[in-house]
Amino acid sequence: MCIRDSVNVEYPGGTSGVAAENMWDGTATVTLNLLGDYWIDNQTFWNNQAQSTTSGNGPLFDVSRPIQPNGYSLLLQTNLWPTATFSGRKMVLKFPARHGFALSSSPVETVDIYWLSRIINETNTCDSNNCAAPCLCGTFRILRADPNNIRATVSSQAISGTLWESDVRKTGLYISIYLKYDIYTTSATRAITVRRIFTINDYLSLTDMVLTVTNFTTELQIFIPPQIEYNVAVNDKITIVLLSQLLAAQVVPGGATTVLTIYAVPTPQTYLDRYVLTEDDIRAKENTLVLQLQYDTFCFGNSWEPSYAQKLNLFISQVTSSGGLARFSIASFTTTNLTLRIDKDKNYDISATSIIKISVPREVMCSLEYPKAIPDAVSPDPYYLLSMPIRSTPGKLYATLPKVTEQFPRTTPLFFNVELSGETFQTSILRPSFNVQSADPQRGFISSIASSCEGMRDNSNRSRGNITCSYNSSYDVSVVENVTVYFNSDMVAGKLLATTENVVPLVVTPLIGNLTVDQNNSGRVFYLDEGKVVSGGFSFTAVSYTHLRAHETPEHLVCRLLLEKKKNK
Repeated sequence: MCIRDSVNVEYPGGTSGVAAENMWDGTATVTLNLLGDYWIDNQTFWNNQAQSTTSGNGPLFDVSRPIQPNGYSLLLQTNLWPTATFSGRKMVLKFPARHGFALSSSPVETVDIYWLSRIINETNTCDSNNCAAPCLCGTFRILRADPNNIRATVSSQAISGTLWESDVRKTGLYISIYLKYDIYTTSATRAITVRRIFTINDYLSLTDMVLTVTNFTTELQIFIPPQIEYNVAVNDKITIVLLSQLLAAQVVPGGATTVLTIYAVPTPQTYLDRYVLTEDDIRAKENTLVLQLQYDTFCFGNSWEPSYAQKLNLFISQVTSSGGLARFSIASFTTTNLTLRIDKDKNYDISATSIIKISVPREVMCSLEYPKAIPDAVSPDPYYLLSMPIRSTPGKLYATLPKVTEQFPRTTPLFFNVELSGETFQTSILRPSFNVQSADPQRGFISSIASSCEGMRDNSNRSRGNITCSYNSSYDVSVVENVTVYFNSDMVAGKLLATTENVVPLVVTPLIGNLTVDQNNSGRVFYLDEGKVVSGGFSFTAVSYTHLRAHETPEHLVCRLLLEKKKNK
């Protein structure tokens, strides 16, 4: 017959209740000794009927006093029922494991025991005649876990493997903190509280941290999104301290302090396989630069992926030159070498040394870290730069002018070709300048012909052109004249005066002719015939003093005056 306190409850080891740790682990047992009757070994009925709190004829359990945050009521809600072993007056209940079983609001949870008639021998189970309702026959106690037994374990990339700083940049940081014998309170989801888990770290930003409590409040998942700027030179140690206010038991669990190590990746280094180019190299042929990489690999991806072309274009966009650069592209690449092709450009021209700058974006690096140039970076911001000079080369002017007599410029236009090496012409219309070696420059090429010289650049090859000089019947020289052509800086693309050491000058030889006198009614008429060269000077007939004075040069005047002064003394 079931009456109140008709069941004597025994706990393992003579304790005063069932330990919450045993409920968590699945090792909790309770022995119910029936007073004044014995149990019917009705295992099938127990398994099928005893799980209902509203019907059936087996023991029922009620935790209405008090209701713990995650106590025995959790077992009822999830249908985790104890198994029963019957032996006469003794029934042993064994409770299944329930991770997440914890008590917090009070140190003890009391569970009331009820039963109906079908598992005890006597059919009249109630001390009243109302057998339709279950009768309260006893209680058993569940004790809160010993704070010394509560444990926290941390799982992250650093625990399951080596956590590198590149992982933080690419995938972020995943940390799970598991509790044993306790649960997290709702305040654990507040970022402002959880940030206090971490010690102050200058490199790791916790602003966008995402928090999730899972596994029936026993696991705190912390996700720190990828941080592209995260970069450390030495291993970064982060101390994780689990605070007591996060736990239901309000205690600091064992294992609550964990040091998480993020291992530094050696800074990638890059260098080029050559140190200098000249503008002649670019004009003459296709050139290549090989960018070599240490401590990292290129990650352009597969050619069919959309990001592949994007990364290639991104890399190309970071190749610049201070003086302008010919067309360039990526010829090939491996995981550690990238070959940059610079196309041939016969019109390439610079006036001073130009610097090729190659900024390696971190998006093409597998570590997502900016590489550093060897030996020194040109600029640390925004990217570490590789640099290589393109040296300008002195321009040379090639031209071949004829050897003629002074009669040629009087009657025939002068035509000659010009060509630059190491330079190109800046303008399509060419206006040359001239140097003249002559004892009588005011009467020769400069005064009568030079201003008419003009030409055109060959647009298919801007280093070539042709010049035409108009004839002038008044051209006259009395001594051999050497005329050298050159171009001023405004004519040359590189703004450098091209050297004229390879220019064959125009050589004009004066004609020595006969002067004849024709007498007519008005007086004497003189004719100068320079149609042929006569050795030994000019052959003259007599001329008047007036004629001599009319053709007197300043030098002759000085000589005449000196002679007259001497004669008058």
